[in-house]
Amino acid sequence: MVIGAGCNLESKSGQPNRLNTLTRDAVIEIGPDSYLNGIHIAARESVVIGARATLGAGAIFDTDFHGTAPNERHASSPTRPVRLGDDVWLAERAAVLKGVTVGDAAVIGYGAVVTRDVEAGAIVAGAGVRVVGNVLQRD
Repeated sequence: MVIGAGCNLESKSGQPNRLNTLTRDAVIEIGPDSYLNGIHIAARESVVIGARATLGAGAIFDTDFHGTAPNERHASSPTRPVRLGDDVWLAERAAVLKGVTVGDAAVIGYGAVVTRDVEAGAIVAGAGVRVVGNVLQRD
């Protein structure tokens, strides 16, 4: 686990930050000057968060999840890393699932479930996320 200089881990939400490596090879890396406000990371593989990220209360990062068939519910599916770029804002209760890369300066809306890559500067919202704007294309 690597936590960059100047990170603020003091949760103001009342929820603790939970950073869990679930295997010997799992890596959690949080860039400098990021703010974690009661997030949960469950890493069987790598979760890399860039510099100056703002991560809202109840945000979840998961590098694997269980299957839905009755015989798969207690076994993990293949893992894939998660990566957030610099200056990303992840609103409260958002979830970033395995294999997702979120580009620099992207904004992930409240309660969004991010199942695919998000381009730099995009503002996304909803389950499965849809682009609702771009912070890099504003006056």
